[in-house]
Amino acid sequence: MRLCDEFRDIIQTCLAGGSSSEFSMAFEASILSDSFQERLLEISFRTTYFRGKKCVLVKVTDVTQSKEFAKLNGHIANREMMFASITHELRTPLNCILLMLREANTSEDIPIELKEQLIQPSLVSSQLLLSLTNDILDYTKLRRDKLQLHFEEFNIRKKINEIAQLFEAQARFKGLTLKVDVDREVPETIYSEPNRLGQILINFMSNALKFTSRGCITVQVTRFNDSLRFGVTDTGLGIKEEDKAKLFRAFGKIGGGQHSEMNTQGIGLGLMVSNSLAQMLGAEEVMVESEYGVGSVFYFEIPLRKPSKVVSDLKIRLNKKKNSWPLDQEVKKWKSCRCNRILVADDNDFNVIAMKRQLEGLNFIVEAAHDGQQALDILNAKDKNYTACEEPSCSRFKLIISDLDMPKLNGFQLLQALNSSLLGQKESLQLPFVIASATEDEVLEECYKLGMASHLLKPLTPE
Repeated sequence: MRLCDEFRDIIQTCLAGGSSSEFSMAFEASILSDSFQERLLEISFRTTYFRGKKCVLVKVTDVTQSKEFAKLNGHIANREMMFASITHELRTPLNCILLMLREANTSEDIPIELKEQLIQPSLVSSQLLLSLTNDILDYTKLRRDKLQLHFEEFNIRKKINEIAQLFEAQARFKGLTLKVDVDREVPETIYSEPNRLGQILINFMSNALKFTSRGCITVQVTRFNDSLRFGVTDTGLGIKEEDKAKLFRAFGKIGGGQHSEMNTQGIGLGLMVSNSLAQMLGAEEVMVESEYGVGSVFYFEIPLRKPSKVVSDLKIRLNKKKNSWPLDQEVKKWKSCRCNRILVADDNDFNVIAMKRQLEGLNFIVEAAHDGQQALDILNAKDKNYTACEEPSCSRFKLIISDLDMPKLNGFQLLQALNSSLLGQKESLQLPFVIASATEDEVLEECYKLGMASHLLKPLTPE
């Protein structure tokens, strides 16, 4: 490469200073290679000494590939953030759709025939859409290492039965038997991540229903010493040995033959995401045993955990704060109090309508706010029509359920206002505060520190 006049001027500038002066500079230049391809060079100049003489060290680095990689990574990151944003927005209307359909499915005013022909298929389809949305959202989070787990104690038998109930209508429609088999040795409550555990089993159940046209599907929980095995067994099409390697790849759908005919839904992310989630819960990996033409079983084993001392101590410290409440104890108190009002704050009108119907069905009086500031104003306002009962712990509202993402004041900011004693009414500081959101955002950890009683993951269920 010939030294151009500009380079010569730079070198002369470097050498022009005295013996004690130092000089350095760097810039990028674009050139054409011998094959007429454009290359990006990073060129730096620095004064140094060699055998007592001042000279200029010139370093030329071809950064074409590294710049292209950085640009490509930026495009990938933007694409994944776009997917995450889209799927997050999809969950908001899905929450309302599922709440309304569940309400209609339990209504005594709607004929059973109409439920079976219209409502239940719509409910199953909405649940499938939610599952696909979750898979895409979780895939982008896994790629960015942003997926978080929130471990807690929960009733495992109740959780398994709830999952099975989601597929009862679809199994009945296909003429399949759906069974739940929980080992007697399985404890009543376990310490794990209920939402993610449920997500894995829902994925297994969805796949089993796709590929099973006759026979039985069984969801099982078995205890092995200090571990629990969760699995779903079906009498469906089965998987050929050479196809098993494709199962846990991203977009790894098995093609050809009956698999293509039966697997018209899904995008091939479910098992990959489920395998990653199972490993985060403590499993080595998701295992599959299958015989083509006979059926399959998908399962994983997780250790029987106990809440760590750190987590237990944190819960004790949180529960000592004014805004931290064990909700099950609070609900028991409400039964003896006739002032059963709940404040719901959500900027989506349809979500408010759906939650209001469900809560009123449980004999609560619901007052709605459409943003955090309006909720704050309602809590500050005096209600002339409100008369407290004789219960010493009675307050105007028994509970606040707030969306996380709202205009003016979001759920976190509303909780900050409560926690900072910005309200004029002392009793409002003692209310249990619950946040409902479509994702398990990092800000939720801060919400718990501020005294949030619980978090509800949308779409909400009656339970």
